[in-house]
This record gives sequence, C-alpha cells and structure tokens, in this order.
Amino acid sequence: MLYRILLISLLGLKLGCDNQEKHPPHYADTPVARVYNQYLYKQDIENIVPATSSPKDSSEWVERYVHNWLAKQLLASKAEVQGISNDIEKKVNEFRASLLAHNYIEKLVNERLGERDLSEEEIQHYYQTNQENFKLRHNIVRGKFVVIPKSAPNIVSLKGLITSEREEDAIALQAYCTEFAKDYSLNESIWLKWDDIVTKTPFSKVPDKTRLLKRTSFTEVQDQTYRYYIKIEAYKITNDIAPLELVRNQIIDVILYKRKVELINQIKEDILQQAKANNDYTIYEYSK
Repeated sequence: MLYRILLISLLGLKLGCDNQEKHPPHYADTPVARVYNQYLYKQDIENIVPATSSPKDSSEWVERYVHNWLAKQLLASKAEVQGISNDIEKKVNEFRASLLAHNYIEKLVNERLGERDLSEEEIQHYYQTNQENFKLRHNIVRGKFVVIPKSAPNIVSLKGLITSEREEDAIALQAYCTEFAKDYSLNESIWLKWDDIVTKTPFSKVPDKTRLLKRTSFTEVQDQTYRYYIKIEAYKITNDIAPLELVRNQIIDVILYKRKVELINQIKEDILQQAKANNDYTIYEYSK
C-alpha cells in the first residue's frame, strides 16, 4: 500500500477502483503505472526491492524502477511512430528463425554423430596423411626425473632404482620419491617438455639444450642442496613429427568437426530436397 501512495504522489497517476482504463482481462493484479495501453503491475515490482532495505530505501528503489519503466515504454512508443519497430521486428524474426534452425540442426547432429565412434583406423589414417600439421614446436622426452635433497637417506641406491627395469624396484622408487623427493616424474609413457625439466636443474645454464638432450640417456648432477637425476627413455626434437598419443585428442576433434560440418550441409540439403518434393516452397523470378 505504501508503494501505491508513493507512486500516486510522485507520478500523478490515477489508480484504484475508479480507474476507467481497460486492463487486460487476464491480469487481475493492481496496476502501478500506465503508458497508453501498457501497464506495470504491483506484482512486477514486488521482487525488485532488497529484503533488507529500509522503508525509505524501498520507496526510492520503486520510484527509480517506475521512472525507468515509463521512459522505456514512452521511447518504445515514439520508436513505433517513427517506423523503427518494423526494422526491429524483422531482425527479431530473423534471429528467431536462425536460433530455431541452429537448435534443430544441433539436435539432429548430436543424435547422428553419437551413433558411431571414431575407429582407430580413421585416427591413424588422418595422422599418417597430415603429418606436416603435427610438427613439434619444442623438444619432448619420455623418462624419469627426480629431485632429491642431498640429506635424504640411502641416496646412494637411488640411481640403481631409477635405471632398473624390475617391477619391485619401480614400486620401491615410487615409495622413496613419495616420501623424500622435492619433485619427480616416473611415468615413462608420458611425454614432457624438455625445457620444463631442464629449467629445474643446474643444466638450465647450458646454452644448447637440444645437444644436451641428444647425448644424454642418463645423467645426474647436484648443487648445494639437491641431487638431480634424469633418465631419458625416448625423445623428439623441434620439427620432428609429434607422437600419435600426443596429438590423438587433437585429431579426434578435427575429424569430428569435419564430420559435423559435412552432416550439417547434408541435413540442409535433405530438408531442401524433401520440401521441394512436397512443393513446400517456391522461388520466384525477380530482376534487380
């Protein structure tokens, strides 16, 4: 009720039971403001005021909202008189049609692409026929990398554990590194950037890190605090072709994207052909 009293005094709007304007029959709520045949109702502004607001702040919130609403409706009405609304209606209709078409195509694409996974043969074929696209931009390695404080116990046995191929030694190495290592990587199936490893060691000062990589299968070095162990299982240098496992996800994304584009074009063509067969559209001749 406070809102209505405030708005009557501020806006000079004639509200209440004696209001002779015709309100939309489906809306029985109390009107708060009107611009021509557009109404703002009490229900529209009930949730705009923060629950913690004081009565004075609440009144100011409502006043600002109503003034903004009035201005928006009046500007819209002026725009319609100037014919601007016709252009907006056209744009809205075009956007609606585009949005509906996009969502429908996405639905069909998701249904049809989900019917079949990529085969390993498809991935391999794309990899083999597009290798120029997979040249490395940096050196990569597979192997083991361990940084251990020089004060760690039994450090003399660490080299043997790192170079060993026995499963029990791999388990012992994992346990040792978990407890004592400052940093380590033991999974020899994962490709890592060579620079990311070298920069953590005294080798970071070596000017030709590619040469260091080529002549190193196992090395250890130390500084005042740590010992660094590097065992290289395999490596590839800049401009070599990246291993398939490193670019597999990239290949899958590319193949699926191309398949999606082809499917979208096919869906559009099928719809046009079906509509043509049903005589659902007509193209008229015209001259510019």
